[in-house]
Amino acid sequence: MGSSITLYTRKLSRRSHRKTRSGCQNCKRRKIKCNETKPECGNCIRHSIDCDFSTQSEDPSAASSESSPTGPSTSDTPDGGYTYISSTTSNFKPPKRTHGLSSTTTLPQPSRDQPSQELAQRPFQFTVTDMALFHRFLTSKELTGWSPRAQQELCRLGFAHHYVLRLLLAFSGFHIAQTPGGLSTTPYMGVHADFLAEAGLHLDTAVREISTLVTQISPQNSAAMYSSAIFIFLSSLAKGPQPGEYLAFRDDGAPGHLALFLGIRSIFELCQNDIHPSVFAIHGGEDEEKEKDKPNPDPTQMTPLKIPHYADHLVTFRELLSTLVPTSDPRAPSYQQSLNQLHFSLHAALGSDINPSLFPLVFAWLYQLPDAVVYDLQCREPPALILFAFFTLLLNQLTPVWFIRFWPRHIMYGIYCNLDPCYQPYIQ
Repeated sequence: MGSSITLYTRKLSRRSHRKTRSGCQNCKRRKIKCNETKPECGNCIRHSIDCDFSTQSEDPSAASSESSPTGPSTSDTPDGGYTYISSTTSNFKPPKRTHGLSSTTTLPQPSRDQPSQELAQRPFQFTVTDMALFHRFLTSKELTGWSPRAQQELCRLGFAHHYVLRLLLAFSGFHIAQTPGGLSTTPYMGVHADFLAEAGLHLDTAVREISTLVTQISPQNSAAMYSSAIFIFLSSLAKGPQPGEYLAFRDDGAPGHLALFLGIRSIFELCQNDIHPSVFAIHGGEDEEKEKDKPNPDPTQMTPLKIPHYADHLVTFRELLSTLVPTSDPRAPSYQQSLNQLHFSLHAALGSDINPSLFPLVFAWLYQLPDAVVYDLQCREPPALILFAFFTLLLNQLTPVWFIRFWPRHIMYGIYCNLDPCYQPYIQ
């Protein structure tokens, strides 16, 4: 064998593929080879996403502006009592309610590289993987298969506004990745796909498109923006708990996913008069015909787990709250309001013989959470953390829902680690 190795074959065995550092950012992020064709590379064309090569060709200064640490230009103009906050592809922030503009608030303007109309009208090309994701969205009982009206309304919005469609595909991709023994470990239509990566790509692309439109909400796109805000929040939960992120607070002091949920409230309050009632079918829970042999019951209608003596712990916490936040404290009414509402929800879910619809009980409390309590949660103040621990007990009743399954225990762990040891007995 040694005599058969010539100089030519020795050179061939040492030859490696040509490495490049000039690929587009999308290919670098996905760690795949970019063919570097311009104005758009082949991978970006195949996935129907915005390639930064085209941005560079249209605006020669775009590359320098992207590398600038100062980020996009800012504006301090409030619009209709709302502060609109643009966002990056990894941290979507819907409109934030405000009564006045803080001196520390900066308002990034939407990117001028791609007009919003062009983004909204960009053609959407389905790949085989996208077909698998859409098939899961239509057929899974844990997504929309149990609610034809919600499915119909979401499809209508998705086909008219492609960022909604991308969010639906992302949500389906996270569902596949979170389902043991599902498509995530088997070839589908002869294709091995990383559904988690595909879901993340669709989510990032949708957030980038929505960020350019968030300051331009109109009657024509209000329903799509409202639905998008809902599915951005749901997708953040569907990705599963991440280290340092505990829904209402983070270890690094940044707002948690709760800020995304409160963004839904802001968008709804802004354009509720422009949203047709049919859109609210996406919430589910409508009175549809119930098949007697329905294999998968609606998880939001399951019998809650009864917890004994929870009321005694609430009484103990109420006594502690009167010392931590006395009546002279401006925050006292907010805390008392939140505690009273939470006590009502816990009684309905745990202390009543009536089986309530759990989703309204759980998320109505979050929806009405006062700003003072939200701020204390982000600052990890003891009374707010203990209050949120009782809410986690309520959230734990929704563990049959796939995108909530792992969150209650993770949140309680974060509360325990951030709570002073002298207060830890109050969350037992």
